[in-house]
Amino acid sequence: MGKTAFGQPGYGVPVPTLRNLKPSQADLQLTQKLKDAGKLVDIPVLDHIIFTDKGYFSFLDEGLL
Repeated sequence: MGKTAFGQPGYGVPVPTLRNLKPSQADLQLTQKLKDAGKLVDIPVLDHIIFTDKGYFSFLDEGLL
């Protein structure tokens, strides 16, 4: 168990997607699978963030979680 950015206990699973800022169909499907799996073990997905050299895309910020 680690700490969130706010110092609260949390878990994180980095999933690298380093190509462009628009989520692919595979990104959308992976996020849904992670959310479904997290529900089974009571670990919520807090965000899925795509980082590139041009910036980032947050699924949470865009309302996709």
